[in-house]
Amino acid sequence: MINRKNGFINLRSVSAKIVTVLLSLVFMGCSVLGNSDSDDDTLTLAAAFALLANQDFDCTDDGLIWTENPTPQNGGWQSITYGNGLFVTVGNTGTDRVATSSDGQTWTMRSDAGADASWYSVTYSNGRFVAANADGDSQQIMTSTDGITWSRVSESSNGSFVRSAADDSGRFVVVPIGTTNPANELLVSSGGLSWSTVTTPFANNESHGNVNYGNGMFLIFNQTTKTESITSTDGTTWSSVHTVPSGVWSDAVYGNGRWVAVG
Repeated sequence: MINRKNGFINLRSVSAKIVTVLLSLVFMGCSVLGNSDSDDDTLTLAAAFALLANQDFDCTDDGLIWTENPTPQNGGWQSITYGNGLFVTVGNTGTDRVATSSDGQTWTMRSDAGADASWYSVTYSNGRFVAANADGDSQQIMTSTDGITWSRVSESSNGSFVRSAADDSGRFVVVPIGTTNPANELLVSSGGLSWSTVTTPFANNESHGNVNYGNGMFLIFNQTTKTESITSTDGTTWSSVHTVPSGVWSDAVYGNGRWVAVG
């Protein structure tokens, strides 16, 4: 989900690519660390990206020196965001699948709004946290104003493994990942409570990558053709397809006047 409004991703050195579209990035904050299945996993753009896995949090002020801080339980942590003075992370295992911290070091478990729901993304904008999950073919969303008490607000029948992003005004976009979304639909909300379905310009049964926000626009890559992207300033009206260098671009971030995509 890589800036403070989007979920972090797990970067692997195997077949990893970085494309600089217009770039430079400045970032600092907290992330999640866990077990690795490869000895050559790498932290690409060390000051910008953090490995996200299953167990423990690392927190840093400058992105260079990290201190491990365990959570009360293993939540299978998938995404983290910051807003309203609080770090919030969501996961897909355990009894409670939300954890919060005011300093990134001491964490408190919170109850989520779905029974055994698998939460894959959390983001924050304009006084509201929004988390998205995917269990089978059911896409679900929960929201919170304080990161502690959550309520489920929407559900869609299309898609799985959702990702989300938000702009500065409280407009949220949730994207189903994978080809289980045959109509290429995504969900859009102004405020996080009422959601509407939008169809993107990608062809049917083509897989959306992560959705990201920066420089006044949302950005999504096509992970089926591997050479396309679309953009939108409001999350509702999307551009025609843009051609990009070939690659399964899994995530992107905007900072210091440039976009960077990784895959």
